[in-house]
Amino acid sequence: GDCLDFNLQYPNCQILYASWIGDRQCDMDANNADCGWDGGDCLEFNDMYPGCRVDYIGNIGDGQYNGGAYNTLECDWDGGDCSFVNELLWEAYPDCKGGVDPSEVGDGYCD
Repeated sequence: GDCLDFNLQYPNCQILYASWIGDRQCDMDANNADCGWDGGDCLEFNDMYPGCRVDYIGNIGDGQYNGGAYNTLECDWDGGDCSFVNELLWEAYPDCKGGVDPSEVGDGYCD
């Protein structure tokens, strides 16, 4: 029935909803070889940000600062959204590079 084509094309794809595959939206849960890089939906994202693994790719390059996994070299510093903040941080703390969340610097916690 309904899943025959999907199961033949992606026999090892473990995804909650088969309808997510090839829906023109990159779903990180399906962004793997078994799911055909989400039926091709994630190919452009993977080309632009190889090695970037985040929960919501729509946050990258959206004009908003997103720290953590988004603020990494692999994610091009949140698609450029974190570049200005990072430059200020690195200017003040030249040895503090590598995806540090600027809100954690000088917050009274040693992390």
